[in-house]
Amino acid sequence: MSRLLASSKDEYIEQMKTVYAIDTGTVESVDWLLVIGGAAVTFVSIAALIYWISKIILRLYAVRRGKAALADGLFWKRMTIGIVLILFLIGGTWLVLLEQFFSLMRQWGWK
Repeated sequence: MSRLLASSKDEYIEQMKTVYAIDTGTVESVDWLLVIGGAAVTFVSIAALIYWISKIILRLYAVRRGKAALADGLFWKRMTIGIVLILFLIGGTWLVLLEQFFSLMRQWGWK
């Protein structure tokens, strides 16, 4: 029974590999869309970085005037998470993760 299930599972996976194959020609034909998307992500991430820097400067100015506390843990946690996400976008880390995912898929036999 176990062998039968393993056999049908392998056949199903092979069928899925042929049905949901990644066509590299399609990706190459929409290269212009990827360039526009990359430019949009760049502009958004730069705007987010400028916003992040302005929030830090305004916070430090408010601390100097005595309107806010420097030891506000929630503010610094949010700002840390924000800069990590911004650097994740700007640095292209998400592209590296995507490339590793597709490389892993190719190793598993997806074409």
